[in-house]
Amino acid sequence: RLVKEYPHIPGIDFSGKVIASENPKFKIGDEVILIWWRVGEIYYGGYSQYAEVNGDFLVKKPQNISSK
Repeated sequence: RLVKEYPHIPGIDFSGKVIASENPKFKIGDEVILIWWRVGEIYYGGYSQYAEVNGDFLVKKPQNISSK
C-alpha cells in the first residue's frame, strides 16, 4: 500500500559512500547513512546500487559502527 508509482525500487534505509555531491555538508568519500525519509515509499529506495537523494536525508556514519 505504500508504493504509489511503478516502476519502483524498495528499501527504506541504506549506507554507502558519497560519489558526488552538491551539498556543502558532504564531500566525495564520506560514509553516510539514510533511514526512512519516505525513501523506499515515494522515492527510489536503498535496494539500488546507486542512490541520488536529498542531502538533508543523510547523516555521516559514526566511525564506531559498521556500514553493514
